[in-house]
Amino acid sequence: MGDLIVNAVMQRDYPVIQGYILIVGLLVVVTNLIVDLMYLIINPHIKQGKEAA
Repeated sequence: MGDLIVNAVMQRDYPVIQGYILIVGLLVVVTNLIVDLMYLIINPHIKQGKEAA
């Protein structure tokens, strides 16, 4: 993937660059979602929408 994006930038291949950014962005969002869900499972004291007393 590294060579692909470097070559795309050098050749100004915008659809490839946009696709790469889209995939990386989706991976970041999915990773953050998984981490948040795991944190909720690991630490059950955290409840969404309730303030701490």
